[in-house]
Amino acid sequence: MKNIFISSLILLGITFSANAQTSTSAASANLIAAMTITNTQVLHFGDLTIPTTASVVVMSTAGSRSVSSGDVVLISSDVGTEATFNMTGLAASTYDITLPSSDVTITNGVQTMLVNTFLFLTTDASDAANPVTVPAAGSDSFAVGATLNMGTDEIAGSYTGDYDVTLAYN
Repeated sequence: MKNIFISSLILLGITFSANAQTSTSAASANLIAAMTITNTQVLHFGDLTIPTTASVVVMSTAGSRSVSSGDVVLISSDVGTEATFNMTGLAASTYDITLPSSDVTITNGVQTMLVNTFLFLTTDASDAANPVTVPAAGSDSFAVGATLNMGTDEIAGSYTGDYDVTLAYN
């Protein structure tokens, strides 16, 4: 009886093997070029007086500056500029713009001031938050604004510093 059972299993195994089917599939991948980013205009807060009280100057993504606190005076001979960037990428894809999330220090070699609260706006004003969609042309541009924090001990001179702007596909 045992031999009949084993023989039956072997026959079933052979039967299953005889009915097996095979299909072939392909594997593929689409490689896209990395995004590019170019800074076309620097963030510049313009000419300002040295404040006697702590002061805050905001540069908008539209390039207009304002005093949100303090007694700093905005001088009209140099009104400053928002930063602008051009990018290229895969049309209709989405990406994130990463700006500094902490203070950026600008210095004149002796004194320092802090820049923070960075924000962006695409040139067509369609995106002010992530994710951003690459237009059909495969290129886009955006502006960056921020806030300058001034102390009462600042000294006259040109203050500079660097910050990173990063793009990443989603």
